[in-house]
Amino acid sequence: MDAFFRIYLTTTVSPVMMSKQAGQMNIREITEDAFAAILKSGEDINYAVGHENTAKLLERRYGLQGVFNRVNLNLRLGDYVLAAVPLMRVDATRELTNEEIEKAEFRFFEAMVGTDYLLHNFKFRHKTQKYVQNRGE
Repeated sequence: MDAFFRIYLTTTVSPVMMSKQAGQMNIREITEDAFAAILKSGEDINYAVGHENTAKLLERRYGLQGVFNRVNLNLRLGDYVLAAVPLMRVDATRELTNEEIEKAEFRFFEAMVGTDYLLHNFKFRHKTQKYVQNRGE
């Protein structure tokens, strides 16, 4: 059973991104390997990276296209956010070198917007890339 409606790739995650009717947000840090696996999963991911050079960095590092997309998110119940939060500032006026891309540091997070029931009875499974009912697996 798919429990989420939309998946977003961002460079930040905050409860301020939720619509007022959304409920709660569950945020947890994940590894870069888990982040990359979700990107490669084939899921339909909506890009919402508003800084062009950071978008280019993510494209080159993870083999993505069309990541730059400056939008305001209004997350709804069941929406999922995959966030790569850069730990450096990227100058918007120059291209990054391959060495800078390799050395760029991020923290990675996943977040789901939901109700108590949804957040406590579903978990994210990286093998299937779906929120599924938690049966103690």
